[in-house]
Amino acid sequence: MPSADAIACEERIRALWSSGCSGPDAALEMRALAGVLHVTAVGRTGDGGLDVIAIGPGAPASSTDFFLLNLCRARADAIVTTGRILRSEPDVHHGVQGTGDEPAMLAAFRRETLGKTRAPRSVVLTSGLDLDLAHPMFHGARPALVATGTRGAAALRARAGEADLEIAELPRPDLRAVVEMLAREGCGTICVEAGPATSLDLYREPIAVDELVLSTWEERVLPRGLRAGRFLPGQDLEALLPRHGPVAERIEESGRWSFRRLRRR
Repeated sequence: MPSADAIACEERIRALWSSGCSGPDAALEMRALAGVLHVTAVGRTGDGGLDVIAIGPGAPASSTDFFLLNLCRARADAIVTTGRILRSEPDVHHGVQGTGDEPAMLAAFRRETLGKTRAPRSVVLTSGLDLDLAHPMFHGARPALVATGTRGAAALRARAGEADLEIAELPRPDLRAVVEMLAREGCGTICVEAGPATSLDLYREPIAVDELVLSTWEERVLPRGLRAGRFLPGQDLEALLPRHGPVAERIEESGRWSFRRLRRR
């Protein structure tokens, strides 16, 4: 029988996305779903487009968005990020986080509902030329794998010396190649945490994203100083990921937000 924490996590998912007894049970869906999972937060621009919200001071806050980020991490067998994100977030790690009971809820959901007992593998896609090897991502219980090209691998090996740094040297060091590598290694669910310059490659044909968890700040137009780069327009996302459930609307710390899941199949 699932613990109270696992049940509470499922109920929170249902409260957000399961629209009544005739609608899909989002928590039950997640037990069976696998593939490439992209999680991102965006804001609206004056011309009706979407821009990814830049990480840093002044970014609109949302406790629900933070919960969803950690839910995606809890679902993952591997989490892919980039050297750029490590530079902008010197303390980032992929351990389950949250406020109050959320870490215990998410850990129980991963272990009991999804049957995943090992921590997800962290992978950092980078050119390798200016990667901070002192970053905590490389010094935890399960240090991150570095995915890079031939030149970057040589530079990292020279800098690392005798340090135990795991490197995947790829002929084509891009996000699609990393995802393909992890799938070959048996990772069923791969969570992508990357900026638009990197992640949009997965939306080109043939599309490599199976599910998008999208948080949208709806309070006002996203200020230019908080824009990390243009994301795909909403109509393009719906064409590429035609299976989508209800949109959840919430008043968060920074005003109005909406939250949705879009799936390819």
